[in-house]
Amino acid sequence: MFGDDPLGQAVECLYVSLRDAVCRSPKAMSDAPRLQEESGSPRKPTGVSTLRADRAEEDGAIRNLAVQTLQLFLKRKNETMKHLLLTLIWTAAFAFCGHEALADLFGDSIGGMGVNPIPIENDQIRIAEEQVILQQIEDGWHVEATFRFQNDSDEKQKLLVGLPFQGRQLLGDYGDEWKRELPKNLRVTVQGKAVKPRKIEFESLKNPSAVVKDFIGEESDYTHAYAWEVAFAPKEEIQIFNSYDVASNELHGGSQWAAFLLENAKYWKGGKIGQLRMEVRFNSEISLCDHQTEAQKALHQEIVSRCDNLNEARKALCLQAYFNPCEVVDPKTVPEGYQMEGEGRNFKLTWNLKDFSPAQDLRIHYIPDYLFWNRKISKDYIWDVEEGKKRDPLSCEELRILRNSYYSLFGYPFKSEDLKAHFAKQPWYKENTEFDIKKLPRLEQQWLNEQIKPVQAQEKAKKCKK
Repeated sequence: MFGDDPLGQAVECLYVSLRDAVCRSPKAMSDAPRLQEESGSPRKPTGVSTLRADRAEEDGAIRNLAVQTLQLFLKRKNETMKHLLLTLIWTAAFAFCGHEALADLFGDSIGGMGVNPIPIENDQIRIAEEQVILQQIEDGWHVEATFRFQNDSDEKQKLLVGLPFQGRQLLGDYGDEWKRELPKNLRVTVQGKAVKPRKIEFESLKNPSAVVKDFIGEESDYTHAYAWEVAFAPKEEIQIFNSYDVASNELHGGSQWAAFLLENAKYWKGGKIGQLRMEVRFNSEISLCDHQTEAQKALHQEIVSRCDNLNEARKALCLQAYFNPCEVVDPKTVPEGYQMEGEGRNFKLTWNLKDFSPAQDLRIHYIPDYLFWNRKISKDYIWDVEEGKKRDPLSCEELRILRNSYYSLFGYPFKSEDLKAHFAKQPWYKENTEFDIKKLPRLEQQWLNEQIKPVQAQEKAKKCKK
């Protein structure tokens, strides 16, 4: 009814779920929270599953609600909120539908994205050249953007340039400093000279320009811009540089995305970028969601096939534990025309586009390799797929393998021959002879310690030999 794409499926499920919820008896409605709490997982509605004739009006209302949700999604000008809305729709749908239940996994952190500036006043200047570098840093991204603007006219032009940002951010573990100031460490230069931008609240503008009106629209979450004035002589070319930091964007299961707002290039004269060069540099080992290896695809297929063989209740728990985080949102990297260079912690994506009229913003959906392959470790040692529950207490040898499995995700060079032989067979293992846990990014260190400590506690309780 709503289409075969992931969003359409989610809205379809949400519609059916809300429809069934309306048809439940008062007792079923009151029992639902208790049933979910006792089982630890969402359940399907327990009321009737088809509408009676006298429910046709409610059915129409619910169908309209689902359609309005889809329309709200499509109206968002902001990729950040598109991702968030999609996640909310999926979460609401799974909370009712039961299959692939994700309600208890909701924990998105919507940080920020790099942005092209907009001409708040004056649309007579074009972007002759643009160079963007997104460098992955602790807890986020460092953005550097250099623009060469051209006044093609024979007249002087005075321009108010603004970098737009959102007024609200949903942040996870990034601390209060991100909440107080976004972006962080903003720096702007014009022709090499530093300028101090002033903050402009869009709603405070008495007579906003057509560009501002179109940009913020009715549903935009961009509430303000950091702006500065630039004066162009006839035919003059001016270089503007800006840099800043934004927080990471995390989705279900550890998948993340990097983004840069490109579409607003349409507000500059000609609606395109003469020459666009972009680099997205990673400092962690990641896999692009639309370029997964055959081994990664095989793992997901193995999990799904094993889950499919279970009864409905266990299947829901199985898929809840092992859903593919790369399927939460569209995995495609855009815009097209990129090159992949380097590997490991030196991996990067590059674009070199001429006369580019962006119809999409830069978006890269990826997952850190250690989080992806942790799904296999969980399947082998923590979660019993067939039984749909945590495994029985592990033996000392199993605990030893489990503990070292976490180290293996980061290339720990094993000395024991049996561990060397075991991990040499694992698709993720790449020995790093220079491994030093202190040199790992802080979040990776934190994750590794969080996995190891409970295993060590179990080994201690069982009095396992070291």
